[in-house]
Amino acid sequence: MALFILAVIIFIIADITIRYIAKRIQATKAQQEREEVLKESLKLDFTREAKTLKRAEIEEPKARILCVDDETVILDSFRKILVLDGYSVDTVENGKEALGLIQTHSYDFVFTDLKMPEMDGMSLTRQIQQICPQTSVIIITAHGSLESAIEALRIGAYDYILKPFDFDDVLYKIRRWIKQKELVLENKALRHEVEQKYSFSNIVGQSPQMKKIFELIKKVANTKGNVLITGSSGTGKELVARAIHYNSDRKNKPFVAINCGAIVGNLMESEFFGHKKGSFTGAVRDKDGHFKMAVLIPDGAGE
Repeated sequence: MALFILAVIIFIIADITIRYIAKRIQATKAQQEREEVLKESLKLDFTREAKTLKRAEIEEPKARILCVDDETVILDSFRKILVLDGYSVDTVENGKEALGLIQTHSYDFVFTDLKMPEMDGMSLTRQIQQICPQTSVIIITAHGSLESAIEALRIGAYDYILKPFDFDDVLYKIRRWIKQKELVLENKALRHEVEQKYSFSNIVGQSPQMKKIFELIKKVANTKGNVLITGSSGTGKELVARAIHYNSDRKNKPFVAINCGAIVGNLMESEFFGHKKGSFTGAVRDKDGHFKMAVLIPDGAGE
């Protein structure tokens, strides 16, 4: 028995070691490929797309990024740091060339200097917002131009960084954006799943009575009036309520189903209208009521 346990432990340790070595080999190979891409991009003098364009493109990048600055040292630094961290990077030295690339290519991110000849970062940000609003812009600015950077945020820029900047901060902003984008996409997917779940096709029934209910749901879904749904327990009142909600223009707002029969009588007011800290024993913080937070279906209100 002891030998068997020892053999199992040795097998587990060996498996973990092999996996770790394989992962390190894969990471080293990816790093070498990125370094080769970086070397090739530094050899480029120009392309047909833009006179000052230098491109460093890797396989399966985390994001595609365009950097715009009239200082080649800054662009070279951006390209090196971002490529080695797993991003495909295009760099150009003026706003007009950047605008041409944005019209023909898809970028997740644009880093642009605020002060540039021909077209400044503010004008470029405005153009990007019109052409591809899904592309996020980060303004590069000096301390003396901070007010202009804040103005850029007002017209749609995602963020700004101050010169001289730390590339750790640059990478943090990109990773934060990627995380936010993932959450937004996940939220959209979940909302779509919920909408599909509570669409009319998921309410079973082909009888004339059910068809009348479907028509009534369609009518009331587009109104702002209160709706009373009655019926015996288990007949699908909440399902109908959700169908009304997710087929209305309020579908992006919260929907909360409340079992009124489970709420103690003296807490009813607090649950629906909220309370202030210290208003009664156990009220340790302010709380918003359900009426303020969401669209409600008070199930079992007659109990």
